[in-house]
Amino acid sequence: MGKIMRYYGITEKFVTVIVNIHEGTSCKVMIDGCLSDPFEVKSGVIQGGILPLLLFALVVDYVMRRIKRETDASILWGENVKLFDLDYADDMVLLCEGPEKMQSVGLSSE
Repeated sequence: MGKIMRYYGITEKFVTVIVNIHEGTSCKVMIDGCLSDPFEVKSGVIQGGILPLLLFALVVDYVMRRIKRETDASILWGENVKLFDLDYADDMVLLCEGPEKMQSVGLSSE
């Protein structure tokens, strides 16, 4: 996530604050009225504020920019229009003309 925030010019100090907020976070799960023992959360963001929405928007924008810049993954829509994705709320569908193209997209987290 830090790499993506730096890509958009977010300062190192702010990146560090966000990382520190999430570091060492733990949760409990309630099942049938009983709480589990705490366990460490190793991925995701703390919910309930504006920050998760901002981080989500940054990640989606970053992914789509990379797909458009680094691949020819798309489908032809009309005569000369390429359609890369379909988005709605927090759902995204990447479009390709076949499974081989989709595998070639190869977005790694780097």
